[in-house]
Formats: sequence, C-alpha cells, structure tokens
Amino acid sequence: MILFYAQHLLGAGHLRRIAAIAAETAAHGYPTAVVSGGAPVAEIAFGSAEVLQLPVLKSVDTRFAELVDAGGRSVDDAWKRRRAAQLLEFVASRRPRTIVVETFPFGRRKLGFELVALLAHVRELAARPATAHPRTADGVAGPRPGRHRGTVIAGCTGRRDRPCRGRRATRPGRISL
Repeated sequence: MILFYAQHLLGAGHLRRIAAIAAETAAHGYPTAVVSGGAPVAEIAFGSAEVLQLPVLKSVDTRFAELVDAGGRSVDDAWKRRRAAQLLEFVASRRPRTIVVETFPFGRRKLGFELVALLAHVRELAARPATAHPRTADGVAGPRPGRHRGTVIAGCTGRRDRPCRGRRATRPGRISL
C-alpha cells in the first residue's frame, strides 16, 4: 500500500494535489490510502483510494502561528495526542510499503507532533516502509533564507546500520511507481 499524508491548513491545494496523485496511483492498481487532516472538501475525488479523515485542523491565518480545530478552538496537547494516535493506529493496521508526507519537514512544522511520531513509528517496524518528502512551493509565505538550515529529514529509512537504501532523490525529478 502507498499512503499519502495530506494536511491543508487554509485552502485545499495540498489536498487536491494529493487526491489527484492518489487517484491515479490507485487507478494503476496500487493499493492506495490518503490520510487527510484538513476540512473535508466534497468536490475532491480520491478515486478508489481509501481515505482516513483525521479530526480537522486548520490555521487561523497565513502566518500559521495558531492551529485550531473545526470549531475554531485552539488545540491542546491532549487533542494532538489523540489525533496522532489515530494516525499511528491507521498506519499500523494498513502497513503501507511507502509513505508520502508532503512538505514536512520543510513546511508544516507545526504538525511535528504527529509527523515526528509517525516517522519514529515506522523506523521501529521490522519491514519499514520507504518514506518520501516532496517539497512543494505553494506561495503562501515567501522564501526565508536559512530557514531550513539544520533541518534533518528523519524519514529516510532502511537498515539501522545504513539509514538510506535504494534510490535517493539528489535533484528534483520523477520516480516511476
């Protein structure tokens, strides 16, 4: 199974992009699932991909300084733990071979509460899935020089003594499924 994680905080662009990729992936016969953490968007089609709708999380503005639930209430640590647990339970039950997490850790840093937990969880599995972290430019916030300095991508998995195996992207490009 290929699992796509999508979290749209303001608009629905990230979800639309992941839904299109997931629908096409499923149409080619690959078992596919999408985990969505933003508000559901009725007109977005996922094809035959399975969809898990996490409790809705959104940003109050383009600064992404405060995240709130569907009712506009600030989320606390207990809420975050429940949502992260739901994500981990889904992953454990589906046992994906590949997990695609859009933009993190280059963006969506506020979602580290569940994404770091997810990446830590998959690193402990005997049959670890490959993880991919495509970076997209969505134009909401302009470039900030040095912002990613010191960022470690924790999702490159493989044997414990050799953390990365197989093909690694060294420059932008396409990887065929």
